[in-house]
Amino acid sequence: MSVVTHHIRNSSSSPLATNSLDVGSGAATYLPENYSLRAAWRESPEGKTLLCEAKSQACEVVVKTFHTSSLTRGTRARLLHDAEIRSQLTIPGLLPVIDYGQTADEIFIVMP
Repeated sequence: MSVVTHHIRNSSSSPLATNSLDVGSGAATYLPENYSLRAAWRESPEGKTLLCEAKSQACEVVVKTFHTSSLTRGTRARLLHDAEIRSQLTIPGLLPVIDYGQTADEIFIVMP
């Protein structure tokens, strides 16, 4: 599974491989290879909230996934646009987006 849209803050550009994870009862979740799953926190029909480890930074992060089948085209575009904007902001009190992307089936957003 290849990622069609991707951004990593404070990282070098390189091809992105994904890991397929069977988390919960829903469809498989695809994570970039540089994240490893620690725990599944929440699952809903729209997506999942996962606790992961960022291998390159050796820190815990939260990965929110959204099933593209449950989103309109406008909602998908808005999620990716918001993630792009938030990845560029450094405002105290606003949780930054450190990574985001999209596979054929999911959008993922990574936050500290």
